[in-house]
Amino acid sequence: MNKIDFTFSDLIAGYVTSYDQASDSFGLKTSDGREYTVHIAVNCYAELVRNLGEAFHDASGPMREMLTPDRFLFAYGIFYPDGTDGDCRFDVKHIVFVGRTENEYLFEKQNWWIQQIRQLADFYLNAEFGDGEIDYSAYRTNLALTGEKLRRADRKPIPFPGWCMASHQHSCGLGMNAIWKPRKRHQISTRPFPLQGQ
Repeated sequence: MNKIDFTFSDLIAGYVTSYDQASDSFGLKTSDGREYTVHIAVNCYAELVRNLGEAFHDASGPMREMLTPDRFLFAYGIFYPDGTDGDCRFDVKHIVFVGRTENEYLFEKQNWWIQQIRQLADFYLNAEFGDGEIDYSAYRTNLALTGEKLRRADRKPIPFPGWCMASHQHSCGLGMNAIWKPRKRHQISTRPFPLQGQ
C-alpha cells in the first residue's frame, strides 16, 4: 500500500454536515458518501459562484455562518500528511458557495446559461473584429501551419496551384463548395454543389 507522505492540493465538492466552532472546521460529505473534516485555514476566503462577465461576489465575512447543514459547496485546499491517526489533514483555502442560502443554486436561474453564451459570443466577436463595426469582408484567419495566428507582416502566399475545392454535403442532399482562389487569398465564395446525375 502506498503511503501518502507529501502535500497535494485538491478540490472537494459536497454537502456540509456540521460546523465545529472550537476547532474551526466543518464536515463535508460528497455525493458518493465519502466524508471529510475540513479545517478552515487562516488565509481562507469565500465567494459565491459567478457567471462569465460577473464581478467577484465576496462571501468571506459571513463564511462561517453560511456553513449550515445540507449546503452544497466547493472546497479547494491542501492535504497534509501529518493528520491525526495517520490520516491526511485537509486545510481549505478557497470556498465557493453555489447560492446565498442552502437551497439556492445560482446557475439554475433562467438567464444563467443565456448570459454565459452571450459572454462567449461577445468574446469571440471582439477577438476577431475588435470594437469596431463587424465587417465580414475583412475577416481573416491568418493561421500558420502550426495553428498560430500570424501578424499581417508575417503572412506569405500559400504555394498551392490551381483551385482548391472542399465540398460539404448537407443532410438535405444539397452541398456548398468553399472555393479558394490563389489571386485572392483567404476569400471564400460559395455556390450550389450539384449532386451526381444532375
